Amino acid sequence: MYGNGTYMDENTFRGVVARNLTYFRKQNNMTQAELAEKIHYSDKSVSKWERGDGLPDAYVLMLIAELFNIDIDTLLREDLPEAPPIKPGKKRVIIPTMAVALVWLAASVVFLALRIITPSFDKAWMVFLLAIPASCIVTVVFSKLWWNLLVLCISVSALIWSAAVSIYIFVPFERISPIFVIAGIVQLLTILWFLLKHNPPRGK
Repeated sequence: MYGNGTYMDENTFRGVVARNLTYFRKQNNMTQAELAEKIHYSDKSVSKWERGDGLPDAYVLMLIAELFNIDIDTLLREDLPEAPPIKPGKKRVIIPTMAVALVWLAASVVFLALRIITPSFDKAWMVFLLAIPASCIVTVVFSKLWWNLLVLCISVSALIWSAAVSIYIFVPFERISPIFVIAGIVQLLTILWFLLKHNPPRGK
């Protein structure tokens, strides 16, 4: 709506949405494909919206606004915000790194406690073995939140195999080796699932 009480026509509205969508996507260091992945649409749909050839529906606008940490009104404003949003690139590296570091700090504290309380226990080092899949879980969570499918697939794969190795070492059973066969099957299913996710449903 303009200051004189009139409303913008559809073409103008499409142009505003296209410009603001492009603006906030770039400010958040996202490609069209990454944005499409987050909202479960195709990159062709995002490209169409950014060209002004179409409009996302109200639900998609809400998803996009939440993803960019803004309200829908800001996304639909004719004038761009005075100050651009803070680019999250460094945050997306620093926060996961801190989280993984906390996992290893906790493992070190437990290891030290075990060495002090039960000095005869010679398997205290295994807490560091458990820290590996725990770190992978942290990476999976942040990959799902901020990174693309490739990083998420790599993180899940690391979790699968580190968990398999941990089980193999922890369980004192000679016939536990088939755990790697199971891990291989889960790995295959994971790859197939990510291949399906790589082709999201096309928007209308």
